[in-house]
Amino acid sequence: MALVDCPECGKQVSTLAVACPHCGFPLSRAAVESQAPGRGRGPSRWTDPGFWIIVVGLAVVIVLSLVLLRQAGREPEADTTVPVTTSQASATTQAGDSTGSATTTNAVRPSASV
Repeated sequence: MALVDCPECGKQVSTLAVACPHCGFPLSRAAVESQAPGRGRGPSRWTDPGFWIIVVGLAVVIVLSLVLLRQAGREPEADTTVPVTTSQASATTQAGDSTGSATTTNAVRPSASV
């Protein structure tokens, strides 16, 4: 049982009363219900922009989490170098110099297999 203001005298009247006990003003059911607190419907959550901001924000967080977890589960690509040794005959060796052949070591990255 809630109390509302009487439209005639302004004093508080029960929502169950048929007429105001102070002035006798007849109270209609619609007038009493319109003044009753908490009886009206507020805005729907589907039309509230704050609700949609929260929903979109949660969706973004979920998608980013899935992407980061997927990348964290992958094995890192091998970033190692493999030494390659090649022998080259120098021009002086071919001319009869006794120094021997030159040996060169280069670091080469293996090609990534896909």
